[in-house]
Amino acid sequence: MSVIAKYALDYGLSPRIFVAARLVIAFSILSPLALVFERPLLEQNLYYTGMQLTTPTFTSGMFNLLPAITFVMACIFRLEKVAIHSHRGKAKVLGTCVAVAGAMLMTFWRGQVIPLPWNSLLHAKKIHRHDEDILRGGLMLVCSCLSWSFYVILQRNKLKALKLHPNVTVLDVSQQQRFTLLGGWHRRRVSIFNPINLIATAVISSVVLSEQMFVGRIIGAFVIIIGISFVLWGKMGEQTTPPPPPPPPEPEATEKEMKIVRDGRPFVEE
Repeated sequence: MSVIAKYALDYGLSPRIFVAARLVIAFSILSPLALVFERPLLEQNLYYTGMQLTTPTFTSGMFNLLPAITFVMACIFRLEKVAIHSHRGKAKVLGTCVAVAGAMLMTFWRGQVIPLPWNSLLHAKKIHRHDEDILRGGLMLVCSCLSWSFYVILQRNKLKALKLHPNVTVLDVSQQQRFTLLGGWHRRRVSIFNPINLIATAVISSVVLSEQMFVGRIIGAFVIIIGISFVLWGKMGEQTTPPPPPPPPEPEATEKEMKIVRDGRPFVEE
């Protein structure tokens, strides 16, 4: 590499152009690999781009779709089994459908404005202008959830190599709470903070950013939370179901039942 660089510089190539060409070539080669192996960064870029195009409340509500999307992707890749005939399996399927319906409700129906006394007119106009890109922002947030779901599913092979076998969806549910204070608490209890997180985001955003609250967005967000609660209930049931007891050991034969064969005939002790 040094010989090639020296040869090019001796023939009049500018060092700055040479460095720029190296970076451009490296970017064109490594960027496709980064999209596959560095998906967490892709997820964060999509997440914050979606937040820029929408509002914090909308972003918080849409990102609650993450467990449902991960569950669907795990079923597609055959990492999840859906016992559709059981109550838990029906709850997971129903919860996924309800969560998707809530996301569509948030995206396509805004509803009336909820009047809040502390909203200023200037900030309200600014947020309203961003609402014009609600479709693009919602698409970015859904792509962010898909990217993170792919990343979690790809970790399955690594966990198998380490001889760890947590359920993909439960792993993702606990991981998606990483931005909350109690995200490391018990994985079965951490889901109760979804509505609290949404309410806190809505209140703080309306006070600090003067975000306008719409009836359709609030209803859609809580519909998503209800659907995710069904999914988590189904998953918790699978995790808490005790394994079937092992079969009882076969009784050992007594001395009287044993037949000792001598010279091809059963030997009976006198």
